Amino acid sequence: MALLTEKATPSQETDLGEENLPLRPLNVGEALFADILAHPEDDLPRLAFADWLKDQNDPRFATRVEFIHLQCTLAEMSETDPQRPALEAREEELLSTNGDKWAAPLTGMVTRFTFERGFIGEVDMSAAAFLEQGDQLFRLAPVTQVTICNIKEEQYRAIAASPYLAKLTMLNLAENHLTNTVARALAASRYLANLTTLNVAGNSLTNAGAQALAASPNLGSLTTLNLAGNRLTDAGAQALAASPYLANLTTLNLAANDLTNPGAQALAASPNLGTLTTLNLSGNRLSDAGARALAASPILGTLTTLNLAANRLTDAGAQALATSPYLAHLTTLNLAGNRLTDAGAQALAASPNLGTLTTLNLAANRLTDAGAQALRARFGKGVTGLV
Repeated sequence: MALLTEKATPSQETDLGEENLPLRPLNVGEALFADILAHPEDDLPRLAFADWLKDQNDPRFATRVEFIHLQCTLAEMSETDPQRPALEAREEELLSTNGDKWAAPLTGMVTRFTFERGFIGEVDMSAAAFLEQGDQLFRLAPVTQVTICNIKEEQYRAIAASPYLAKLTMLNLAENHLTNTVARALAASRYLANLTTLNVAGNSLTNAGAQALAASPNLGSLTTLNLAGNRLTDAGAQALAASPYLANLTTLNLAANDLTNPGAQALAASPNLGTLTTLNLSGNRLSDAGARALAASPILGTLTTLNLAANRLTDAGAQALATSPYLAHLTTLNLAGNRLTDAGAQALAASPNLGTLTTLNLAANRLTDAGAQALRARFGKGVTGLV
C-alpha cells in the first residue's frame, strides 16, 4: 500500500488507469487509495481510507489515521478558529516524528514534499525525475502541485508534452532560464486545462512569451499567474490585459519587469480582470499617471492587495489612491520605495476610502515625523517602514 509506512514494492504499485487495470482484483485498501488518486480534490476518499486503516486494528496505523483526520479538519477550519493552534502543534508533532517515514516511497524522486489533507500533495523535483519517474510519482501520491527545477533546454518540450501535467493544479517553473520558445510550448500544451496556478517568475520571457500565454485557451482555468522578474514591457502587459482566457485570474504578479504607465493603464482598463484580488506591479517604472489609472478603475474594485513598491510615485499618485472609491476593499497597500513626502502620507491618513486597510508599507520614502505621526494615528500598528 503506497505511502503508509514502507516503500511500495513494484507488485504493490498499482497503475489504476483504465487502459492498464490490474489483472488481479484490488483489495479494499488499494481501491480506496485509487479513489484518492482519481479524486485528489475530494476529502471523502481520504477519510474513507483513514477509516479503513483504523478498522485494521493495527497500532502502526494509529498515528496515520489521526494525521489524515487532523489535516482534513485543518483544511476546512478558519484561520482564526481558537482550536487551530493546538491542532497545528499536534500536526507538527506528528510530521516531525513520522513525516520522513510516510514519505519514504518518494525517496530519491523528490527534493521536497508537503503533506496536504493527510497525503503528499506538493513536491519539488528535477526535470529528469519528473520525466523519468512521473508515472511512479502519480501512482504513489495524490500530487497536484509540482515545482520543476534544473530544466535543461532539451527537456522543455518533453515537459510541456507530458500527460502528467493534466494532474496538476499548480506548476512552478520559476528561475529555470525559460525562453519564449518554452512559453509557446507551454501555451500549446493540451494538458494544462486543470492548472489554476502557473509560476514562471525569474526567467527570460519577453513580450512574445507573455503574448503566447495570453493567447492560450489551455490556460483558461488559471487563477494565479506569476510573471515577476522577466523582461516584459508594456506590450506584454497589454497582451495579458486583452486576454479573454485570463478572466478567472485573482492574482497577477508582474513585479520586477519594465512596465511603465501604458502597461498599468491597460491593466486598469481591462474588461477581463474584474476578479483580481491581488495585483503586484512593484519594481517597475510607473509614475503618477499609472497610479491614477489604477485608482480610477472600477474593474479593480475587487482588489484587496495592491503592491506598487519601488516605482516612481509622488504625492500626486498617493493622493489619487487615497481618494479612489474603487480601492475601498484594500487590506494591504505597499508603496515602499517611492517618492512620497508628508503630503502623500497625510492624504492616505485622511482617506475616507481606506477603512479596511490593515497593512500599509511606506518604507524608503521621504517622510518626516509629521507624516509618520499622521499615519500612526490613522492606521496604528498596521503601518510599517516608518523611522
